[in-house]
Order: sequence, then structure tokens, then C-alpha cells
Amino acid sequence: LNLEIEISANDHIESTIATYHRENLATQEEAESGESDEKLMTPLATKQAIEKRSILLIGDQNVDGAKNFLVTPTANNKKLLTVDDYSYSKNLYKGAMYFTDTNSIPFSIDDVKTGLVFVLGRYNSTEGVLGTGFYTHIIRKEAFISRLSKEFRLTIADTYKSIFISNGLIKGEVDNYNDATKRLFAVVEVNAI
Repeated sequence: LNLEIEISANDHIESTIATYHRENLATQEEAESGESDEKLMTPLATKQAIEKRSILLIGDQNVDGAKNFLVTPTANNKKLLTVDDYSYSKNLYKGAMYFTDTNSIPFSIDDVKTGLVFVLGRYNSTEGVLGTGFYTHIIRKEAFISRLSKEFRLTIADTYKSIFISNGLIKGEVDNYNDATKRLFAVVEVNAI
């Protein structure tokens, strides 16, 4: 007599455990709650118990609030970003100006997350911005907040442009134009990052 029985591995394990340790086999509810260290779980119940406590890398899932890795992950409805994801930038000025005491750029301090970026380029009044190279300077928010209305020097070649940052306003100074060497450069872009 040849007898063949088709049974799943899960059913076989459950049957074997139940035969010898029926009282130690966790119910579905006990397996999902995971509160008993004394009871055995089937592979399916173990998988379900683990999934109930895990944050999955795919699909939507509710873990004390919504989590969705198909878009930017959030916690407490705020985006979680890595350095690579952080690309916030708000343009405050684009053009070309000597940035004298009569020039100013208004901005909202709330728009500045990390700092201000200043781009300066070679300039002449006939041709405009020459585009042969640029100087970029970043002034961190903490630096200008603690030194409001103090001079910051943006170095260019063998000179610099002076700027003053107050609450909501960036201003230049008259020497940014009066000095012939400083006049070779213009502020071409300012961004809040």
C-alpha cells in the first residue's frame, strides 16, 4: 500500500507541535500580541507578528500615523529629508548690480533655512556680466542673526564687496562702486537656502 498525502509545511509544523505541545501553541491573537514568551508560534503566525511591529520599505503603512515610502517619508506630517533630498532654495535677486548703499534686497527671515548664498561675477558696464567665472559665498543664518547690521566681506580676486544684513534687508555700501577694483565685479545672484 502506497499512501501519498499533500500537506503544507505550515500545517505539518503546526500538527507536529500541536501533537506534542498543544497547550504551548499560541493562538492567532496571542501570536499577534506577542506578549507571551512561553508559547510557540507557527511560521505564519511568526511572520504576521513581525509584520505587525515592523516598518515595511514598500507600500503605505500606518505606524502611529501615515508612512509612505513611495513619496518623501513623513513623521508627524513633516517631511523627513536626507542631505541629498534637501534642495530648498529661494531666489532673492538675479541680475547685476554693484551693490552700493542705494541698493538693497528685501527678504523674509522665515525663507532662510540654512543661510544666504551670494554669487558675484566679473562685470563691465558695456558688456554686462562677462560670465568668465564666479565667486560664491555662503553666510550661515546663525552668523548673520548674531551679527545683524554688521559688515560681511565677500572676497573677490584681491578685494571684496561689503554687505550688511539686517532683519529682512541686505544692503551694500558706496565703496562697492567707488573703488575701481571692486567695480570689476557685480552681485549677480542672491539665494536663501
